[in-house]
Amino acid sequence: MNFIESCQKFISLDSSPGQGSLGIAEEAASLCKSIGLEVELQSETHNGELHANVIARPTSSAIENELLLQAPLDTIDPGSFGLWSMTDQNPYSATIRDGYIYGLGATSGKLDFLCKLKAIENLKGKIKNFVLVGTFGSEQGNVGALKLLRRKKVLSKTALVGGASDLKAFHAAKGKAAVELRIPFSEEEKEFRKQHDQLESASSQSKMFMSQPSDNQAGNAIVKMMDYVEQLPSGISILSMDGGIHHGTKPSYATLEFDLAPLPGESVVRRLISIRSFVRRLEAKFREVQDLSFDPPFATINLGMVRTRQDYLLFLGTCNVPPFIETAQYEAWMSELKEACTEQGASFSITEFTPPFRTALDSSLIKSTMKSLEELKLDFTPATSSNSSEANIFKRFGMECLLFGAGAPREVDQIPNEKNKISDLELSIQFYEKLLLEMCS
Repeated sequence: MNFIESCQKFISLDSSPGQGSLGIAEEAASLCKSIGLEVELQSETHNGELHANVIARPTSSAIENELLLQAPLDTIDPGSFGLWSMTDQNPYSATIRDGYIYGLGATSGKLDFLCKLKAIENLKGKIKNFVLVGTFGSEQGNVGALKLLRRKKVLSKTALVGGASDLKAFHAAKGKAAVELRIPFSEEEKEFRKQHDQLESASSQSKMFMSQPSDNQAGNAIVKMMDYVEQLPSGISILSMDGGIHHGTKPSYATLEFDLAPLPGESVVRRLISIRSFVRRLEAKFREVQDLSFDPPFATINLGMVRTRQDYLLFLGTCNVPPFIETAQYEAWMSELKEACTEQGASFSITEFTPPFRTALDSSLIKSTMKSLEELKLDFTPATSSNSSEANIFKRFGMECLLFGAGAPREVDQIPNEKNKISDLELSIQFYEKLLLEMCS
């Protein structure tokens, strides 16, 4: 297997939610077969698209004692192609520049599957009792991982999950609640917006906001847009709000269109400002409960996407919850937020929830991982992640889990121009070789 050529091929295959992952799963299966692995495609239909989990193992593997090597094969939507300046405005055209490979999926997991496969190829005949799995649906509630486990395709007790970790071993991660907020327009606003669209002489003002490369919400384009709206005169009419491409990522941009003509009665702006004020108070409560092993060391809220519908503004985001937060506390916070939204005539719901996870530091997986990292002179201190992954799912089913992979976690959160350092991908191959010899020889 030519590793770089395979990376370029994987990036070229669209495995976003609207396309499905069957194409890349078939390519992954072909590569696995080419090095002598037995392969099963677990085909599924989800949201009307064809998907598949790839399950590959050596012929002599004892399924009950396998080490699960997993990586997601799907990606989020790329957003505006025009923002992919490092790939000539094509997120599926893998581009190598200055030691980095650019393209959609370069960091989020696609290439980690190939790193694991290359390590297996390099150790052919020397290892046994492992299963390599490429899953779908990581951006849709980890549905592929859930179907894998519920249909008992693997019975592993340990799982090494692929994901961007800066080549560090993440033994714990925050959980994620995907949330949806709908703020309705008043009847006066709906009538005004309808007439505004029909009048040739109608005028409006527009403004664009761009996210900044910071790790907090202050640099979030949607948050910056809402800060701007708060400074505008009361009673203005919001014609359109748009931004982001996924609830769990940092939006690259946000656009606002409004008319300064005052409107009588209730307004979506007043509702928005009131809810935002409550969210600020809730975030202050989050900061009262901290664990310094996480960065940031408290629960957080991310606004990832906003769209304008005919009757309401739609906001999608996440609440990221560390494992030290008790379930009762998390549920109380979400109940308070729902009540605050209801008071403003808005609707709030949690569309999916992935619980946090933590693997004990004395587990055999962590000990073997630390040994392998130390031999490569990499950081072998167990770390924590602010992002959820399939590891959160596998832990629920009783597995000892670690998250590991090349690439910076922030690259996954702040597309476009997603990239990975080729030398780090090569280091991850070396790490997988050492770990497999340690645990599967």
